[in-house]
Amino acid sequence: MHSWYVAGQRVWSQCFVGAGAVSKLGSGHIGPNAQVVAVNAETHNFCFPLKNFRGHLSYRL
Repeated sequence: MHSWYVAGQRVWSQCFVGAGAVSKLGSGHIGPNAQVVAVNAETHNFCFPLKNFRGHLSYRL
C-alpha cells in the first residue's frame, strides 16, 4: 500500500495503490509547467517547482 503522486502540465493527482487497485485521493490545479513533484517520504508533504510562474521561479506547497 503506497501513495502515488503525479504532476502534469497544470494539475496534480494523489493516488493510493494497494490490494490490486488504484484509487484517486485528490487532485487540483497548480499552474503552468508543473511536470515535477517532490515528496517528503516521512510527512507526505509535497511541493511543485514551477518554471516562470508570473515571471519568477516558484514553489507551490
